Amino acid sequence: ERLLSDITPASILRLQQTLSTSLSAATCNRVIVLIKAVFTRAIRMGYISRSPALYIKALPEVTSDRRAMDDSQLQRWMEVCECWRNGKPDHEALALLMFLALTGLRLGETRHLRLEDVDWSRKVITLRHTKNGKLRRVPVCDKAFVLLTEQRQHLGDEGWVFPGKGTDNPVAEPRRLQKRLCEAAGIPPFTIHEMRHTFATKLIESGADIHTVKDLLGHSTIKVTELYLHASPARYHEAVNRAMNVFPA
Repeated sequence: ERLLSDITPASILRLQQTLSTSLSAATCNRVIVLIKAVFTRAIRMGYISRSPALYIKALPEVTSDRRAMDDSQLQRWMEVCECWRNGKPDHEALALLMFLALTGLRLGETRHLRLEDVDWSRKVITLRHTKNGKLRRVPVCDKAFVLLTEQRQHLGDEGWVFPGKGTDNPVAEPRRLQKRLCEAAGIPPFTIHEMRHTFATKLIESGADIHTVKDLLGHSTIKVTELYLHASPARYHEAVNRAMNVFPA
């Protein structure tokens, strides 16, 4: 055990370097943020007068490429989903993936959606198992609402919207199924999270403003949403083409 007063900037830097050998820069930075918060609290409580973490800099984070399906890929993927689901309408994992593609929601918060949390008159769902722990109400498109209605028809009015088979838990994460769907559609193996990127990209390209995109995706800050603006070259092409329309073709 060590006293707070015994911890130095050098010891925090050593911890940061050790963590960086096995953890991502983003995870290391979260640890440093937590350490800084602890020392800030200690100063307020009068235990120390200065934080040794004050000048510890965050590690540079490499932003991963945010892949998104183009229109033809998304259409082929959805066609395979609908074909497979017509053969087995109680395929909950398949219904979950289709719903994710149509809403851009996170996998974890959607798996825990319950039938009681669907406002059938307003086409709005309430998410209780969210990333930040706060309730979130999200309107869904007509196609997603039809899927919810179909789930209700064979499941009833209570319980998980996407229940697991032979268990009281929601359906398991369908990552292998997603890979098989992509293979059957003849497209690259897009991950489930990249379906979320696809939804966001389609919103932006359709002209949705950034605050609408932020609210629908459940981002905590607008900065996260801004990453999707740079991942959508189509909107820039449209902007520069409009600007250059002054010249004859």
